[in-house]
Amino acid sequence: MPTTGAHRARPRLHGESRLEEIRRLELPGYGTLRETGERFRFSIRVLDSTRIADVVALQSEVLTPLEPPLPLYVRDRAFFERCIRGVGCVVGAFHANRLIAYATLNAPARGQVNLGVTLGLPDEDLPYVAHLAGSAVDPAYRGNRLQPHLVELRDEFARQAGFEHLCGEVVPVNSVSIRNHLAVGYLLKAFRIDGLGDPNFVLDKALQLGPPMMKPCEIRETPTDDIEGFRRMIAEGRWGFRTAKRSSGTVIEYGRFA
Repeated sequence: MPTTGAHRARPRLHGESRLEEIRRLELPGYGTLRETGERFRFSIRVLDSTRIADVVALQSEVLTPLEPPLPLYVRDRAFFERCIRGVGCVVGAFHANRLIAYATLNAPARGQVNLGVTLGLPDEDLPYVAHLAGSAVDPAYRGNRLQPHLVELRDEFARQAGFEHLCGEVVPVNSVSIRNHLAVGYLLKAFRIDGLGDPNFVLDKALQLGPPMMKPCEIRETPTDDIEGFRRMIAEGRWGFRTAKRSSGTVIEYGRFA
């Protein structure tokens, strides 16, 4: 029987020695430009503070045209500095030394919202929760699965830093982000009203090794934007674990896990 967070031996949180190697990694990949069909090479790496201005500029390029605007999700320069210089990180994708996508990781400070509370985690587990804190992809480079590549390196950074849960929020209408996160092991486990009064689904991924989770059973599905259906699935003890295409649109599949 697995032990609780209070009793198992835990790795040291934010161990710098384990993060030096991952900060030196540069992961290559190839994609296709949407407009020209030209193939291009990209690289993924953990960013240092010299790239903060690039991150802020790309965030503005992606979020500014959105309707309605999303002020809650706009991060200032100081936020990205805390992620890079503190216990979090920003992972970026580059083409010809130009930042074309990023994904952030943030550890909630004392007094800030901690999604582990929403998930019902015990108090002793809350310091081991990290947050997905936003991502963006240059529109010209979309369709190249950059987000899953970024997520993979960000998750590994969080794991090496000693975090046990990586949590985030996604709006119900963002079926692409839901699909991308479920495809790399995240589960939809809870529902939360954010600071603007809007409904959000809460994602969670267990990072540290433990007993393998059994396959889902008693599978049901709802459309991705069916908030009441989502709440019903969670109340019945089911978690969202993957998306699927139906003639009516994209659905989330839910199951019970042992």
